[in-house]
Order: sequence, then structure tokens, then C-alpha cells
Amino acid sequence: MNIGGAGTLQQTYDAIVVGSGISGGWAAKELTEKGLRTLLLERGRDVKHGDYPTAMQEAWEFPGRNRRSNTELERQAKQNRTGYTTHPASAHWFVDDVDNPYSEDKPFDWMRGYHVGGRSLLWGRQSYRFSELDFEANARDGVGVDWPIRYRDLAPWYDQVERFVGISGQREGLAQLPDGEFLPPMAMNCLEQDVRGRLAEKFNGRVMTIGRAANLTVPHLGRGSCQYRNRCIRGCPYGGYFSSNSATLPAAYATGRLTLRPFSVVSEIIPAADGKRAAGVRVIDAETREVIEFRARVIFLCASAVASTFILLNSRSDRFPQGFGNDSGELGHNLMDHHFKVGAAGISDRFADRYFRGNRPNGIYIPRFRNLDAATRRKDYLRGFGYQGSASRLDWARPIRELSFGAGLKTDLIRPGPWRFGIGAWGECLPYHRNRLYLNSKPTGDHLRRTTDQRGIVQTNQSRGDARPIGQAHGQPALVHGHGPIHAIDTAHLVQRALQHRLVVFGEDQLRVHNPQIRGTCVADPSTGAQRVAEEDRGLLRDQQRGEGQARNECKVLELVTQQHLECHADHGPLRCRVTSPSSVASTNCRAVGRTALQRTSGEAPKMACSATTPCAAPHTTCVVRSTAALP
Repeated sequence: MNIGGAGTLQQTYDAIVVGSGISGGWAAKELTEKGLRTLLLERGRDVKHGDYPTAMQEAWEFPGRNRRSNTELERQAKQNRTGYTTHPASAHWFVDDVDNPYSEDKPFDWMRGYHVGGRSLLWGRQSYRFSELDFEANARDGVGVDWPIRYRDLAPWYDQVERFVGISGQREGLAQLPDGEFLPPMAMNCLEQDVRGRLAEKFNGRVMTIGRAANLTVPHLGRGSCQYRNRCIRGCPYGGYFSSNSATLPAAYATGRLTLRPFSVVSEIIPAADGKRAAGVRVIDAETREVIEFRARVIFLCASAVASTFILLNSRSDRFPQGFGNDSGELGHNLMDHHFKVGAAGISDRFADRYFRGNRPNGIYIPRFRNLDAATRRKDYLRGFGYQGSASRLDWARPIRELSFGAGLKTDLIRPGPWRFGIGAWGECLPYHRNRLYLNSKPTGDHLRRTTDQRGIVQTNQSRGDARPIGQAHGQPALVHGHGPIHAIDTAHLVQRALQHRLVVFGEDQLRVHNPQIRGTCVADPSTGAQRVAEEDRGLLRDQQRGEGQARNECKVLELVTQQHLECHADHGPLRCRVTSPSSVASTNCRAVGRTALQRTSGEAPKMACSATTPCAAPHTTCVVRSTAALP
């Protein structure tokens, strides 16, 4: 780590990939197989294929069976909006919303998983090709920007991907739903087959097909076939569905050219000397808080649509003041999602003597049938939608008008209920400029607090407008809140300047000397102001208290650097340190502490920054810690 805040320049790679989900895993595989030494950065923990803790657990093995406590649900309120993500068997894959908040002007469901593999472990596995109709739609409808390619350009790449992934499906010969390189399809059950026939008969040949899913119906490229357990969201130890963990990352590792670095939060893109190109990324180590730089000629941002946009917006420079590459100002705008949960269901009195076998992790699909041609054109909306759904028999939990008892009750509990068929519509949103995401420059309430994920990475949703994430100042002020993210990395720069040792930062009140062999917490002797390292058995001084205790340690650091005796005050607000050695105050101005400037306050008077030539004027001056520009 250097004093200017640029971070420690580590190795240079041929390529850097940010994010290890579906797109990141693919990028890592392709780059390494083409001969490039590739660094894969993942903000969360490492998960090796097979490291799926609930994959083999049964319902009765979970505390509360299939239910979670209200306290647990409150901590994942946004992750639970879909209704299925935070089941006890899968909740550990999704973030804690209290520790990892985001602001909403209007509700937006952002499902996140901070671990190697990302949402490739959690996705629904439905895999459909765009058609020529989709690629031409913007130009035809006068919406958005025309695609620079067409289906024929992408078709060979679809083939390559499908042959590796393993997509099960049935060819239907539909222009709006191009066929692919399929493994054998999963079978429809009796009611689904019946509905397929009736749909074609009643609606002029309308097609209902089995879902095209990234679930293997036969062993494929060393991965086992689907076991029909329908527990995919837990992670599949058989490799029965496609994920980064089971497919692309093992292929990348096999080249010997992949370096995975978990617990690496990418905060921004580092521009090249000309300011126009990307030269590397700046990373905050989630375990040590160290700021590190990595360089490469090729950089793939695969951190998800939202997180990749955040990184670009947060990467501001003189050349790109609105975010990296954002000359148009469109970065973050035109956010699109799809709608769902609109559909219908019904009960059938057919096939009472038929049942199904296994728990198929797939359903049926009714491809788009609107706005295909003149005969299907609608005047009230553009584009179209598809239906997904399935049929099954109701179980013992079906409504029973009047419960029986004794032998009759036992019979009712094991007798299958009637067949039920349900479908839901899935449709695209058009690009609207007003649909956007942006960095919140004025966080309020809980968003000012320090936030920590499952392994302790400090985060904040403060933006470059008024504040920066931890350790990123670059001339933009970052308020240090008593209940907010203490900028420990800025503090480390100060202590490092005094001790001439490289530091690893563990938290707002923990600074460990990393080099040379000294391991301890940097503090100041309150009686002499002399530099001292507190040696501890574990090499770490942990102040468990927040508020005053937090401020006290921060003030010790300022004592160490300024060589002043300071009295600290927390007041559950900004950190305040009062100079208590009047004999030397007049000769020390606030610029002496480098990246930490001191602002003086006097009663109700407005805060006033000390300049380079104006000393902090009097003893007992109350100083508020702020992060400022890089060191001179």
C-alpha cells in the first residue's frame, strides 16, 4: 500500500475478469484456453464444486422444518420478495439485506449471492435463443438502439455454448424460438401432453414444448446427469446442471493459467496514462481491508448488470467525470428486467389413475405468439411474451372440506389429489431512459451505518458525490460518521507514514503492521505521545465497543501522526478529537496530517477547514475528521 492511496501494485496479468458467475466463468474459461494468464476476482467466499452444505439434507433435518424465524426473514426481506429464495435450504446463498443494503426510489428486487459461482448456482436454467425477430425489434419498432449484429452472426456461438453447457430440449422448427444443439428432452407428464394437443387443436397450431433447460438428461463432458430431485438451488454435487463451479471454472483451472482471488471487492477501474483506456482495477481485500491494484490489457466486468454499472459509475477521473466511458451520460439508464407472476391455473378431472415419477426440475414453455406477423399483430403493445408452467398432482395438504379420522384420515393423507395445471407469463421491459440506477450521494438512516457481509467486508452505498467507499478519496470528501464507515484505509496511510511500515487494515479500529516482522496494533502512548506498537499474543487489539471506543482508537492514531495529545469525543456522530497540549498547538497546522484534515468548530459557528498556512488557532479546538485529497 502506498501513501497516496493507489494501493499495492501486485502482479500484472494478461486478463482480469471481475465476477465468477455465469458470464465471469465463461470469460475465464475462454481466456485461459486461448493462452492468457487470467486473474478472476470474486468479492465473496470460495465455493468449490461439491461444497454445497444442504444438497443432501431432508426437510426434517432443518431447524423449523421448512420455515424460518421472523428475525431471519427480516434480515433477508428483499431477497425474499420472490417467495422462494430464502428457504432454509438455500438462504445461505443469498446476502443479508441488513448488512448489505441498497436504496430504492421504487421497489427493485436485486437478488445477490456473494460467493464463487454467484447466481450460476441459483438460476432457473431456462435457456432460449434470441431469434432474428428479437435482433431486428429495436429497428423495426423504433425503440432503443438497433443491435449491431443479427441472429446469423451469433448462431455459431450459440452452438458452441450449448454443446459445452448441455441444454436439454425438443426441436420445434419455430422462427421465433430457434432450435439449438440439444440433449434429449425431458418428458412431459400425461396432463401436459394432453394440454399440448388441445392447445394446438384449439389455437391454430400454437406450440407448447418442454422447457429448454441447462439440466443434463445424459452424462455430459464428465458431469453426471440430472437426478430429478429438483433441489438445484442448493447446488448439485452430481453436476447435473450448468454452473461456473461444475463446468467453466474446472475447465479454466485445467489450463494452469487461472488465478482465483476470492474476497476481492473491485471498487473502480484504473485508467491508463492517456485516461481513455482501462489499465487495471482497484481492489479492497475483504479480509484484510488492504487496497491492491491489479493490471492487465484485457478486463472483463462480469459482476452482474447492477454491480458492473456501479463499478463503472464509481470509476471517475478527469477524462470521465460521470463514470468510466460514460461520455453519453447513459450509463445506469435504460435498466430492463422481465415481468412475471401473471398467469392462471386450473384443476383437471382427467387422469385420476395416472401419476408421475421423480421431481423434474423443469416445466413447459409456450413460445411467443403475438406480434409475429400481420395476422398476430397487436395495436396495444409491442413485442410479446412466453408462458412457463407445469402440471402435477396435489398432495395431502390440499383443502379438505371436512377432515376424516382414523383409517379414513390415513387414507386421505396418502391419496394423491387431482391434477393441477398452471402457467405464468414472462415478458420483456422496453428500454426507458427514466428506468435507471445511480449512486446514492445522500444516504440516510441505516445506509449511513457500517455494513458487513458474511465474512466482514466493509461496504457502503455512499457515492462519489459526497462520499466514497472505504479507501477511495481522490479529492472527493468522505464524511467519517460515528455510525458510518470509518475510513480505516485513510487512517492506515497516516500511521504508515509515521511508522514507515506497510499495513493491513482489519477494521475501523484495527490496524495491523504487516511488514517487517512487527505484528501489533498501532497506538500512541497517551502520556508521552511517543510512537508505540502494542504487542499482543494474536497481534491484534480489538476494541469491541462502538461509538466512544471506536473514536478513542481513531484519536490514538491521530496522536501518533500529529504528535499532539488529543481528547476524543464520539457523541454518536462525527469523530471529534480535541487538542489538549496548548504549548505546541500554534505550531501545528491541519495539513500536517496529510489525508486527514482537521476542521475546527466553535459553539454553533459553522465548521471551518484549517488551511495550509492557518494553524488550528487555539487549545481545546474540536476537530472533525474528514478524508480529503491525496497527500502532497
